[in-house]
This record gives sequence, structure tokens and C-alpha cells, in this order.
Amino acid sequence: MKITLASLILVLLASTLVDAQATAPTTQTLQATVVQVTGTVAARRSENDPWQEVKVGQVFDEGVEFRTGVHSQVVFQVPPDQTIILDRLGSAKLLIAKRQADEVRTSIGMRYGRTRYRVEQAGLRHNADIASPGSTLAGRGTTDMLLCDQGPFTPIAYARQPVRLRNDKGKTVNFGRAGSQARVAADKNSPGEQSLVETRIDPAGNFAGRT
Repeated sequence: MKITLASLILVLLASTLVDAQATAPTTQTLQATVVQVTGTVAARRSENDPWQEVKVGQVFDEGVEFRTGVHSQVVFQVPPDQTIILDRLGSAKLLIAKRQADEVRTSIGMRYGRTRYRVEQAGLRHNADIASPGSTLAGRGTTDMLLCDQGPFTPIAYARQPVRLRNDKGKTVNFGRAGSQARVAADKNSPGEQSLVETRIDPAGNFAGRT
């Protein structure tokens, strides 16, 4: 049997492809486990499924959507170290929850309300975001961030770690640092501008004679 150079190259390429497929990291789809329920909370596994009451201990796959009522809250965890909190009068969907080797990708779609995302354990490369109709809040690594979008008000974001906020016009603001909380609205350019707007100075000064 005569072995040509072309056939030898094909055999080597096939062997390399098999080795690459064998060593490539597999993607693991993660699940969400409900750890706390306050008040009235409902969930549906997909848009075609009915809303059902949520109970502590329930496990949901990607695509689950939670909805909270007045004076209500739901807390769920995504392994290995992620905690997500949907506050009262909110609706949020777990769009992506995957892990590949030491990288974890999480994406939450919030129709309205307040959603907090928290990761306190280091060691993995986290890439997470909370997206609402008016803005997107994203963070990497150890993160503690919250996005509030309750129309018709401007969305506002809070963070205790470096994050970035992008509004519906494509403007991006980087803010936050470890050890202190910062907040910025989606229509502002920095936390400093946000603080300036929130500061009120009495035009009469210290001699206004007001209590």
C-alpha cells in the first residue's frame, strides 16, 4: 500500500482534531436553587408555562422567570458561589447560567424591579450582567451590584466593586470600588455627577433661620 504525502497530512490533521476535541473544556449548564421566599413569589420555567407559586428548595433551569408581589422577595443561588435577589414588584429571568472550566457566565434579564447580584468567593472568573429595558449593568470577578429599573423613572445602579453601566443610548459609565458603595443613574456620566444632582444647597445659606 502506497502512502502519499497528502494522505499522511490528512491522517495527522484528523488526529490533531480528535486530540483537540478530547482536551477542550466542556460547558456545564447551571441551575438555580431557591433559598428564601418572602411574600408572594411566582415562577414559570418558560414563557409557554403557567405561573406557579415558588417554594424554598425548588430547583430551576436556565430560562426560569421569577415574579414578586408587594412586600415580597425571592433569593436564589447559582453554583458555585452566586446569589441573586429579586426585590418586591419585580420580574427577572435567568437567561444564561453556564460554566466552562474556571469561567462562569451569568446573565439576568429584568423586565422591571430591583435585582441584586453578588459573588463573594474568589477563585473563578465571573462574567455577569443584569439587563433591563433601560440599561445593562455588568461586572467581572468578585462582584456586588444592584440594578433598579422602575419606569417611568431613570434606571439607577449600585455597586461595591468595579462595574460598568450602559444605558439604552449606548453610553457606558465605569464606576465602583471595593470597600465603598457607589451609585449612578443611567443618564449620568459618573457617581460624582450623580452626587451633585442629589445635593441641595439652601440659597439663603446658614442664616436662613430655619429649623
